[in-house]
Amino acid sequence: FLLDLGFITVLGPSPLTQDRTCIAGQACTLDAVQGYFTVDTLNGTADMIAALETCAVDASLSPYLPGAGLTASNVWTASGSRVAWGSSEAVNGTVSQQAWLDTGGEFRLCWCIGSLGSSIVGNSSIGSLGCDYYERFRTDVGRLLVIGPSPLQQVRTCISGQRCTLDGITGFNLAAAFRVSKLRLAQDGDTTHDVRVFELYYSESSSGPWTKALNGAAAAGTSEWQEFSGWAPVGRPYWRLKILQTYSGQEPRLRELQFLGPGDQVHPRRGNVLQASGTPYTSGAVSYGPEKLLDGKTGDDFRWIPSSLPSGFNNWEVTIDLSASDSYLVLDTCGSSALVAGFAGAGLAEEVTQSGARVTWGSIPLTARGGQYKLCWCARDASSCASPMDDFQLEMGTLTIAGPHYHERTCVSGQTCIMDGFRGQDLTDKDRLMILDTCGLNPKDDCFLKGLGMPSMADAFDTYGLEGIGVQSNSSQSTMSFGSTPLVWPGGLYRLCWCRQTFSAAEGADAGCESPLDFRRDAGQLLVLGPAPTMQDRTCVSGRACSANQVTGRGLSEGDHVLLLDTCSMASTVPRFTALGAVKLAELLAVGEVTNDTAGSRNTSIASDSMVGLGWGSIHVTAGGGQFRMCWCAKGMACSEASSFRVDMGELTLLGGSTSHSYTCVSGLTCRLDGLVGQDLGRRNHLTILDTCGNAVEIKAENATRYAPASIAAITTSSSDGTSFSWGSNLLTLQGGTYRLCWCASMDEELANASNFSQPQCSRTVDFRLDVGMLSVLGPAPHAQQFTCVSGQTCRIDSVEGFGLTNGDMLRLMDTCGVERAVVKRTPPVAVFAVPTGSMVAASWGDVKLSASGGQYRLCWCSVSAGPCTDRPLELGGSNSTLLGSNMTWPEQIPSSPEWQSNLSASNQSVFDPLGKYFNIDMGTMTILGPRPLSQDRTCVSGHTCVIRGIEGAGVQQGSFLVLDTCGVRPGVVPRFTDSGLAAETAS
Repeated sequence: FLLDLGFITVLGPSPLTQDRTCIAGQACTLDAVQGYFTVDTLNGTADMIAALETCAVDASLSPYLPGAGLTASNVWTASGSRVAWGSSEAVNGTVSQQAWLDTGGEFRLCWCIGSLGSSIVGNSSIGSLGCDYYERFRTDVGRLLVIGPSPLQQVRTCISGQRCTLDGITGFNLAAAFRVSKLRLAQDGDTTHDVRVFELYYSESSSGPWTKALNGAAAAGTSEWQEFSGWAPVGRPYWRLKILQTYSGQEPRLRELQFLGPGDQVHPRRGNVLQASGTPYTSGAVSYGPEKLLDGKTGDDFRWIPSSLPSGFNNWEVTIDLSASDSYLVLDTCGSSALVAGFAGAGLAEEVTQSGARVTWGSIPLTARGGQYKLCWCARDASSCASPMDDFQLEMGTLTIAGPHYHERTCVSGQTCIMDGFRGQDLTDKDRLMILDTCGLNPKDDCFLKGLGMPSMADAFDTYGLEGIGVQSNSSQSTMSFGSTPLVWPGGLYRLCWCRQTFSAAEGADAGCESPLDFRRDAGQLLVLGPAPTMQDRTCVSGRACSANQVTGRGLSEGDHVLLLDTCSMASTVPRFTALGAVKLAELLAVGEVTNDTAGSRNTSIASDSMVGLGWGSIHVTAGGGQFRMCWCAKGMACSEASSFRVDMGELTLLGGSTSHSYTCVSGLTCRLDGLVGQDLGRRNHLTILDTCGNAVEIKAENATRYAPASIAAITTSSSDGTSFSWGSNLLTLQGGTYRLCWCASMDEELANASNFSQPQCSRTVDFRLDVGMLSVLGPAPHAQQFTCVSGQTCRIDSVEGFGLTNGDMLRLMDTCGVERAVVKRTPPVAVFAVPTGSMVAASWGDVKLSASGGQYRLCWCSVSAGPCTDRPLELGGSNSTLLGSNMTWPEQIPSSPEWQSNLSASNQSVFDPLGKYFNIDMGTMTILGPRPLSQDRTCVSGHTCVIRGIEGAGVQQGSFLVLDTCGVRPGVVPRFTDSGLAAETAS
């Protein structure tokens, strides 16, 4: 072939080994592609390049590539053509480049001619042209290396509330985190601004928490590199240098920082400064900002000099992003700005091995809601991986988060709590719920939950899938129950915190979910209806109405009940409290909104707390003093038994005495009561004695100071501590029997905190409503007993009534009981009581005959407990007279006083006896039958009949008259007196 006919132009790329590299998720542009190419501006067509596994084989086309296009305004440019994957307008130079959304790996660059163009001669012989079919991409231009994950359907699963690590992420040239093991720094070299003491920290997040790697001390006076180490290599993206001291106290001036890995490999990316103390110092056109620390230069103009800090500042910080790993971000849609809550930023590749990359979100547990999300990838070398829209466009797979969706539920405190329809992703019977104020926070560190013990935990049962009903694939639904144990919590909003048990090889079974720290996943909110807080203590004074007072809670209702118990839910009602202490809440109020409860609905608004009035109305509380629990039961629940009142909403302190006292006093003596116990007794406490506490009884002025009428004693005031009461020197003159001790508290600063505090004077018996016990009064009863004896005869009275009468108690006949000069003349001084084994009581004046004038006298009683009822001790025993058997004998000799002996013939009706004041209890009337007075002298004439008329006295018509020289003395009959002096008859 010797004849040269001319040139033949072969259209196409040249050379055929034009290898290129792109990064998945980023725009892929092939610059300076060499060859002979055409552009048909008339028809709008151009040559095209496709990325295929094998040229001209359409089965190797990636479905994720947007189509190949060649853009060049001039096919004969010296630098070649520019190829970009974009829109069809690429030929016009207005290409909108699209990201490479295919897998990472090795592809072939395959060329196809789009058109010969109008300038090419002889194109009619070529035939139909175009790049409509991938079989036409026959020319292999070279290799395209795409850095990125492969394949793009990598499916992984993590559990919400736990750390998330993805193993075996495969791809092409995936990058792992740089493991820092050393720090180098170069500083100014003078002793003024050289760093002396510093600390180095690292973190998985730019916002912390931070872990200390090193406490360092640098040398002064040198600008050479200083190297520091001492921690295990750490592949964390964020580092913080904290300078605590310079050698002079002035600002530091650092020239450069270097972060080294194992083998002294310098970090491939110098890093980005995220934050630094102060503002950069500026001199002329030079600014000494913190970015100078990472620019690789150590000259004078390449230093960090912070300024604008207060004098004495000694905490200079600089935070650096050293991320070198590819980033993995979880999104609903890759390339969107909608971040998934619950992830601590992007995951990083800790290491890359033959089996793939190990991607982790560090030690911070993820708290995202259960569901299926897109796993989006970004190559660190291609961008800062800071923008979800621009940098994370490549969808490399699916990340399934096993966990619950977000829920809002309501339960009632004190009742069992079951939550039906609890939905989530891949729920199982290993799931647990715990109620916390903040998920993942230990209650001991949570002020709100202190003292509540281990929070309640719910188990899942009846778990089943929800496929086919319009929800996400593998979604599931559970019924969560806290079991048969009622949920006893203060009313309020809580977090439903979720945890899943996992298999423990050490225990050989499922384990975990035992500590509140394990329950990190927030599954929603739980509104607990009930009082809050639970320590709404209040104080009332017994004997008064415990009226309404505000209590707070969440969703409280007018129909709620409160019951006073010693222990909530235990059958231990407070005796003598109004309706056993049960009360309905009333006077409904609301903070921020008015709650309409007229239709019986409950306020379940979670926007605000509610306040209601708690009180027992106008009925006076008569329970004994003490401290009791106020136990709550919600409206609409079974509140008929104490066991239903499980919610302890606080303590009711009831001020007053206890109700179990028992004392004994003797009528006619002073009375002192010691040792009274109760709740918060004080000096302004008062006691009185009533038949029934709180009854209206008039206290007459003449009785209020010394004596008490038959049904009430005078009011007395307590000692300073409220435990002792005495009526002083006033005598207790109540008839024998049992009485009630009734308590009242008047105004005192000690009672000022009581919600029913008022200012009663405790001057009326109706103020004394609290019965604190029984007072037994020893003495005769009633005080209106009537007996009759005959003058001139011995006197013995039977069936004396009384309470606690004992052997040796005494009686005297007196004109007025308790008065020294009131002893009846010509009567023995005392009668002595004898108490048999039965109930009968008898009294006798012994063998001494009464010689007092007829009439009515007072029977005055003195207890043997009184002391000196006589002037000498009784001589019991003897056999002169017996009464009711031989075991009960009258005294052999009746004690007497000298005054009585010396006044037998006195003309007055009563005599002085200093012991008469001890006989101060008037128990009734003694009628002595006989003439009165004893000085009724008469005159008769000897030799005539003798009729004596007008004899006065009591019952004289029933007696007989005898004339003697000396009455009662033998012999004493007057000689020759008619019938020996015995009168024939007696008429009225």
